[in-house]
Amino acid sequence: MQLLFCCALAWTLRLNEGYVIAGRLSKARSHASSLEERVANMTLDEATRIFAEKVSAPAEVKESVQQQLSLIKETQQRGQSGFLRKEGSSEGQPSEGRDTDKAVAQLNRLLEGTWSKMDLSDVQCFEVQKRLRDAMESISNAAAETKSQSAESVGKISAAEAQRDAAHKQVERLGKSLRETEESCNMDKQVLEKQRNLAQNDVLRMRKAVEIAECKNETNPASVLIQCPHASRQQSLMAVGRFTFGNEALGAALAEIRSLEVRAAIQESLSEVFAESSPAGSTMLIDAGRRLQAVRRSRRLEPDAICEATCASNITDWREKCSRESGMCSGCDECEPFLTQGANPEGEVETSGTPDNSKCAMRSNPNCGQVEDRFLQILSGVEDTVNMLSMKLTENVQKCKDRRANLQQQHETQTKQMQESISMLASASERWQEACQQMAQQEQQLAGQQKALLDSRQECAATRGDFLNEICGLSKIRNELVAMNNDSSVTQDCGVSEWTELECSVSCGGGTARRTREVTMMPSIKPKGAGCPPLEMETRCNTQECPIDCEVEEWQGWSDCTADCGGGVMFRDRTIKQEPLHGGEQCGESREVKSCNTAACDAPCELSDWGPWSQCSKMCGGGSERRLRTVKEPARGAGTCAEPYSPERQGYRPCNLDPCVTQANQTLECRSKLDLILLLDGSGSVGMEGWEAMKSAAKMMLGAFPGGHNATKVGVLLYSGPRTEKAYMKCAHSDGSENVDMEQDCNMRWLSHLTEDVQSVQSTISSAEWPKGGTMTSAALMTAEAELIHGREDAPTTVVVVTDNRPLSPLRTSAAAKKLKEKARLMWVLVTRSAPTDKVNQWASRPVRENIIKVDDFESLAKPRTINTLVADLCPKVA
Repeated sequence: MQLLFCCALAWTLRLNEGYVIAGRLSKARSHASSLEERVANMTLDEATRIFAEKVSAPAEVKESVQQQLSLIKETQQRGQSGFLRKEGSSEGQPSEGRDTDKAVAQLNRLLEGTWSKMDLSDVQCFEVQKRLRDAMESISNAAAETKSQSAESVGKISAAEAQRDAAHKQVERLGKSLRETEESCNMDKQVLEKQRNLAQNDVLRMRKAVEIAECKNETNPASVLIQCPHASRQQSLMAVGRFTFGNEALGAALAEIRSLEVRAAIQESLSEVFAESSPAGSTMLIDAGRRLQAVRRSRRLEPDAICEATCASNITDWREKCSRESGMCSGCDECEPFLTQGANPEGEVETSGTPDNSKCAMRSNPNCGQVEDRFLQILSGVEDTVNMLSMKLTENVQKCKDRRANLQQQHETQTKQMQESISMLASASERWQEACQQMAQQEQQLAGQQKALLDSRQECAATRGDFLNEICGLSKIRNELVAMNNDSSVTQDCGVSEWTELECSVSCGGGTARRTREVTMMPSIKPKGAGCPPLEMETRCNTQECPIDCEVEEWQGWSDCTADCGGGVMFRDRTIKQEPLHGGEQCGESREVKSCNTAACDAPCELSDWGPWSQCSKMCGGGSERRLRTVKEPARGAGTCAEPYSPERQGYRPCNLDPCVTQANQTLECRSKLDLILLLDGSGSVGMEGWEAMKSAAKMMLGAFPGGHNATKVGVLLYSGPRTEKAYMKCAHSDGSENVDMEQDCNMRWLSHLTEDVQSVQSTISSAEWPKGGTMTSAALMTAEAELIHGREDAPTTVVVVTDNRPLSPLRTSAAAKKLKEKARLMWVLVTRSAPTDKVNQWASRPVRENIIKVDDFESLAKPRTINTLVADLCPKVA
């Protein structure tokens, strides 16, 4: 900026100096003495000298005039000049060889020639000085443009510096984010892998426990169940105390479980089994006490492993928190003390290590099938944990990968912008330096032109002075000759006005212009004055080069944006065909730049406006109308988007609120065309009374759906789950290498595939036997999905699940439900309060209140009111 100021200041002073000099010369010309005054003040001797030295004339003319001058001087020396003017005087009369008139005529011709020469000199001086002034003006214009370019370059320098600094900050910020993301992702990965490994080990231990606890014809390993009270800080989580088995192998297998959640689930399940079992005899108690001591010993072998298992998820350095002596993690509520019970032979097990010497209770007849079901359920839950951790690990790895790629892309973009700004800065700095150098050159050029103009004016002034001296000298001599000839008349030369210059024929490149002047005074006849000079003249004008404007090609297409998000730039160029010359119009920018993709790299999705409301889902009893919002623009980067079933994308409003009217103890009848698949839970948790009530309810429900081509087709699947660890592995983990009999291995039995014969299906339900077993709901949903291929294209399909218990694998059930909902409507009838309502809310179709029916017990399930609620929710048209 200082250099630019200095350049501009020097330029301004130099330019002003030229104008001052020009003004002084003009002022000097305006105050010059008049010609008449100079002639009157000039002496004859001075005139004679000028004539002899300055005037160019033929020798005979000079000789003739010199003779007349000699005569004038001779006469003046005699003092007779006054007598010469008297008429009739014979003395002093010139001789016949001294022809005064001839000399006067010669002098007039010399005067006319000198005037012509002075006119020509004036024209030449005018043209030269005009060219110099035009050149100065051109340099001044070019200097103004250069100054503007310099200022523009300074602005670009500032903008480039600001862009460079901003990009540099972003590069540093993104680099820091990349490092933090890398550290966070690595740490999360290690934690998740550690948790998954722990759960995988518990899966192996739980499989071993399930295999040991399998009900066999010989001795039941789970024949003795022991409860010992324990004052743990986690007693609320561990239900009502400590439970283990009298069987040493089974107890030891359960003791190896490390996960607190799994151990709590085992204790809760055993608590329920314990409550339904009978007390044990003394002999059995003694044997159980010995086994319990073995369990105690086995559980004290690995304190580090147990502390690590219970504390690692919340405490980074668990070894600092874990106490080997007590088996406790200091400050870690999840860590539990080791079991230190002992046994006595008196029929009850004593607990050593507790101040109150509490007694342990025992049961000799726990329900083996119930234990199997619970253990399989726990095993499936642990496998779900492994799968969820694996999914979370994969998801986190992918998120970290996406986040890393996103940050790297932004980092590369900002780095590229920083490099571009540095390049722009260098280019602008170079143009600024070139502009300053060019301004210095233009200053020198202007100084040279100013000096040339001053020299020209001085030279022209001197030349004009010489011509005026000649004119004055010639006029002086001529006037003296006239006076010597006794002529008292005043000699009047021709007088003319100043030149008037008409418009030039062209504006540049060299043209012509006419100059005219008028006669202001005619020359005297006797004595004869000098004649009039030419009144017209043609001069050259506008000799400066014509300006040549810049010529450019058409703009090329816009380039790709330098960034996909977060703000990039795109540009387009145009080629210069002709650079501007001689003050022609400048080219302007040869590159245009504009911002693009300014949206944030991490942005949520953009949703459409709400669509129209649908028809009411029910004729009576309170249905709903639905409207949707679709995704217009997907989320970018780490941006989020509402789930399809979220309130942000699905809206509901109530409709047809009047209750459905039926006769007492009668059920509604469906009048809609639809395909209905009924999934009946026949697991061991249902119980015999529940099983009979479920069959009655199923037959009553089907009675509300008359079969027919234009009515309902029904199918019924009776499901439970595998009873053994081997069967469970086949059903839950089949890789296709071995055949799986869904009915024999997994307890999936079709009572009827889709059919219009509803009555025959009701009969089949009546004769169906209770399968017992686990609750493998995921397999039932997948089996129902496979049945959809037999459905009708013009009839909607609804799958209704009637269950009372948690599924073996909530994770696999969730995945199967999600897949099924893409093809059919999924409804749930939950019997008893232990049904997993919170999870079913995610598994059921929307709206949830029309696709989940809660029943307190199996007795209520078989009542017409419950059936009517189901039919009204399920069927759009009822009667």
